[in-house]
Amino acid sequence: ETGYQLCNSLIAFKNGGLTGSGIGESTQKYLYLPESHTDFIFPIICEELGLITGILVVIGYFIMLFLILNIAKETDTLRNSILAYGIFAYLLAHILINLLGVLGLMPLTGVPLPFLSYGGSYNVCVVISLFIVIIYITYFLILTTLIISFLTAIVNRKRRVKHNI
Repeated sequence: ETGYQLCNSLIAFKNGGLTGSGIGESTQKYLYLPESHTDFIFPIICEELGLITGILVVIGYFIMLFLILNIAKETDTLRNSILAYGIFAYLLAHILINLLGVLGLMPLTGVPLPFLSYGGSYNVCVVISLFIVIIYITYFLILTTLIISFLTAIVNRKRRVKHNI
């Protein structure tokens, strides 16, 4: 009676094996795993494309998180750093809660998986968050670097002019 979705999620992982059953060949997404396109998209991906693809998805998530963490460390202002760390924590929490939930390591809470789960408003929030990190904060890094190099060039030019006189 209890754990129906979790049991079917684990069955999906088992049915997929290492290489998967093929795209569109999942048996769990039809009638067994309700709403498989939302919170339980990861087991369906692993069933259709295999555990290897599932591991590559997780590695992709952690590469993205690592890059966000590096951007947070490299920012010039405290404000930008706090923004980047907050977005890092936001995405990390969603990824861990969803993946640990579908693997049965923590209770299911209905937290979507970034970029994969169905949900328009959540995906808009994730895209805006990444826009803030990539465009906004990185833009300020590039802008401050350009300003510093421009000011350094002006100072060096004035020094050369003084030495020539």
